[in-house]
Amino acid sequence: MELFSISDEEYFNYEEYADSYRNEYLPTTLVIGGEEEKGLILLNPQIIFDDGEWEAWEFATWYPGAVRYSSFLEIMMDGYDRILDSDLPKIRDISLKNLET
Repeated sequence: MELFSISDEEYFNYEEYADSYRNEYLPTTLVIGGEEEKGLILLNPQIIFDDGEWEAWEFATWYPGAVRYSSFLEIMMDGYDRILDSDLPKIRDISLKNLET
């Protein structure tokens, strides 16, 4: 048993901020995006759900570990929500009318 291992019950709780991960899964993850100096998005083939989705991880310099999601879609939607909630120009305010001018 690893020193910092967490139970399956804790591991598969995506309702909470899932910042713990299992080191033994790291060598098999697939890096699909990001920048090494800032943050990375990985897919974990060790955890595949009934719908075929792989668990997704986000590593970033501002997180104490990896933030885990139950799917790629979930990690993308969370990122989209963070952009909408930020002080960056609002994506929702961009319309086709604005793009035509």
